[in-house]
Amino acid sequence: MKPPRPIRLESVVAYTRYSSDMQRDESIEAQLRAIYAYAEKNGMRVVHEYIDKAKTATNDKRPEFQRMVIDSQNGKFTKVLVHKYDRFSRNMEDAIKYMADLKKCGVEVISTMEQFDDSPMGGLMRYLSLAMADMFSKNLSGEVEKGKRENAYKGMHVGGVPPLGYDVDRATMKLTVNEKEAEAVRLIFTMYLEGQGYGKIIDRLNLLGYKTKRGQPFGRNSLHEILHNEKYTGTYVYNLTAPKSADGKFNRHQTKTEDKIIRVPDAHPALVSKEDFDCIALKMKENRKNAPSHTAKEVYLLSGKVICGECGSRYNGINRPANGNHPQYISYRCARKNGGVKCKNPEIRRETLELLVLDKLANDLFSDEMSERIYQGYAAHFIGKITSAKKELDTVQEEMTRLSADIDKVVDLMIETNSTAISERLASMEARMEQLKDYESDLSVQAMGVLYKKSSYLKAVRTAKKQLAEGKLSMTKDIISRFVDVVTVYKDHITVALNFDGVEDITRPQRKIPQNTTRQDSYSTVFFAPGINPKIDTVAGGDGEI
Repeated sequence: MKPPRPIRLESVVAYTRYSSDMQRDESIEAQLRAIYAYAEKNGMRVVHEYIDKAKTATNDKRPEFQRMVIDSQNGKFTKVLVHKYDRFSRNMEDAIKYMADLKKCGVEVISTMEQFDDSPMGGLMRYLSLAMADMFSKNLSGEVEKGKRENAYKGMHVGGVPPLGYDVDRATMKLTVNEKEAEAVRLIFTMYLEGQGYGKIIDRLNLLGYKTKRGQPFGRNSLHEILHNEKYTGTYVYNLTAPKSADGKFNRHQTKTEDKIIRVPDAHPALVSKEDFDCIALKMKENRKNAPSHTAKEVYLLSGKVICGECGSRYNGINRPANGNHPQYISYRCARKNGGVKCKNPEIRRETLELLVLDKLANDLFSDEMSERIYQGYAAHFIGKITSAKKELDTVQEEMTRLSADIDKVVDLMIETNSTAISERLASMEARMEQLKDYESDLSVQAMGVLYKKSSYLKAVRTAKKQLAEGKLSMTKDIISRFVDVVTVYKDHITVALNFDGVEDITRPQRKIPQNTTRQDSYSTVFFAPGINPKIDTVAGGDGEI
């Protein structure tokens, strides 16, 4: 009789992270414990651990995270197990992007504590879980920012590397002069005022052996930042530069409006006079007058989604710059419009098509019925998590009670016998007790979870619906990518196929495709959505020619 074949376990990897000094290595251990327990229960084998310590999840600048993404391309694992989705990312855009990238490699991200199925409702629930993590991160950032602003009003350094020429007095958190570095700063301002260019200033600094705050040779960017830094006049400045862009990068040359900037004069010793600093600022402004300008690249929200209903070609984004009396015209146009076999399907203004699709997407995705369904699913899932955590907590506490009694017995026995074997047994039991305490702590937090009030949830939905319809929701591009399958433009009507609960049909019988309007309410639209709200809904438009 042949021996049974060994069971082949699915190869998966673990990703864990903690974000700050407020958390410790034990947080990683608790995450790994939950991941290994899930893997064992579901017939999986963890083949590698990716661990980012003291790394924030609000961006993707995490070495182990990036290594995991690259490794996903080699086909050696099929799933990434995380304790919760907020360990993967608290930035919703990053989470969606990287989950999609991993999926292309045949790799799925699974939360051991937040289980969702592959149904449309499961997808929406996963989306909602990511949104909650994103919202938590933003709320936490807001609280931290309030504390920073209060310290900034006192002229205190609120974080980051101090400017070259200064150190931070840890007792007062004020900037103090670093005389060696200050020599380089004064030289930079003096030479620039004398009319010396960046090249000559850099050569002089390097010849004298001066370095930047990070110990690197000087370059044009480092000189630019120093000459623009108002802190050298003795004024403490906070909240000057614009926030991160959508790709998580800072633009140090873009500043906020004056009402948002905090300035505290005479907060620390000055290295340059206010008059010299203003003179340099004026000189730089003059130098920028002849600098070439760069036209921003246009964004087409429906890129790759629009096809021609007459010839089957794609509609491409077209940008015709302003010329003479003709203003700039941005539109979607059939790729065969000017080809060898010219398509006669009309060109359509970008704003017209995008607002039409966004309005209908917002009405369907955030309809009263869908909102109710999503909230009920969210509430059931959340309550289920709390109930499960409470049951597991009871089980763990019962085991801790039994183990505590056993430890007392073993201690008494060890005192009587002084046995080495019993001593080793006691150490093992105490180690198990420490594990249970960690697990109890995790479960206690989960069991105390707070469910969002329905009124608060619905208010957020109404706000999101309005912002989506206007194209102002931060996740607009991702929502279109996720829920809009295809937009088909015909000569007399447009259809939009959504990938949840049916197809929405937008038509304008006996009306032309609008060309000169940018208002979404200036034409009639009719749509049918059988899976969500089985009725015909009409939005009346104007009576004029469109």
